Amino acid sequence: MGKNLSSLSKFGIVVILLVAISHLSGFAALSAEKKIELVYSSYLKENFTNNLTVKFWMDEVTKRTNGRVVFKTYYSGTLLGGSESLPGCSRGMCDLSLCPDGYTADRTPLSMVQSLLFMTDKMDAYVKAIYSFFSTEKLLIEEFDKNNLHLFAAIPVSSNILGAKEKINTLESLRNKRIRSMSVIADTYSILGATPVGMSLGEVYDGIDKGVIDAYSMTDFTLASMFRLYEVAPYMIDTGMGQFGIMWFVINKKKWDRLPKDVQEIMTDVAKEAINKHVELYQKIESDMVDKAHEGGAKVVILSDAEKAKWKNTAAKKVWNKWISDMNSKGLKGEYIFAGWKKAIDKANMESTYKSPYQIFSERYGVEN
Repeated sequence: MGKNLSSLSKFGIVVILLVAISHLSGFAALSAEKKIELVYSSYLKENFTNNLTVKFWMDEVTKRTNGRVVFKTYYSGTLLGGSESLPGCSRGMCDLSLCPDGYTADRTPLSMVQSLLFMTDKMDAYVKAIYSFFSTEKLLIEEFDKNNLHLFAAIPVSSNILGAKEKINTLESLRNKRIRSMSVIADTYSILGATPVGMSLGEVYDGIDKGVIDAYSMTDFTLASMFRLYEVAPYMIDTGMGQFGIMWFVINKKKWDRLPKDVQEIMTDVAKEAINKHVELYQKIESDMVDKAHEGGAKVVILSDAEKAKWKNTAAKKVWNKWISDMNSKGLKGEYIFAGWKKAIDKANMESTYKSPYQIFSERYGVEN
């Protein structure tokens, strides 16, 4: 009898342990399924295309995690302004952010290789080349790691535009023109014989209207149309300078490292899809802006292939070599990164199907040379 009780006691203990383990396992599983709320900050208006791309990403992540990951959003700089986006996300003031590269050059110098002009005027090639190169090149990954950031994707506007009061279709007609531009683009115009003038995009309309500047650059066809710049500078000119900058879509790295692996995998997969979605969204809005610009009296000029080649041959290598020299002077591998980037962009260019707003305008309304 005592022996039986002893056996029953042992059995009872085993049952109790199994039940306890079961409860603990259930608790662990419940914890793993706990909702994850991430805070997203953007300095842009909610309906701007780049934010719509991020919204696609957020919606898909929420859907594919079965509602496990949700997002709290702040737009129009209500949490962090443009210049604060990258350092603020790095410090944990938000979890996710869209950071304009023009404000990050001192923190991510090698990553500015993608801003060099005369590399591509095709948005689809641009985003694919950045994704493939920046997700595999150790030096670029480390540059974001040092800023406590993990890069999901680069989200651009389209090719650099030259907008002017008078037609500019040759290097000779460009010379001595006062053009709104900064950074690498300002260097390029200086080499081409123009005079760069620094000002914000919001100041361009009055700047041209009052004769402070003759032309503007460092923006694209879509943004120029949104600001109705064709009202004071009717000529919208495709110079062949091409893509000129992006916004980094990043997450705080400490937050990233704490996310479950399955969530990280979903986020990474959706980020790759999002860059294609961005091109699709931007193509649609560019199409709408073509019609808006035409209705507003815009005159589109596309430089001839020979003239585009002349501008490129005059400035491209000088700008590229200056960037390489600047990186080398800082002890960074400028030449190595430039070579890798050029190889990636040349490959992506061959696979492009992108149609620029200038091409769309030409097909609908005709253009000037």
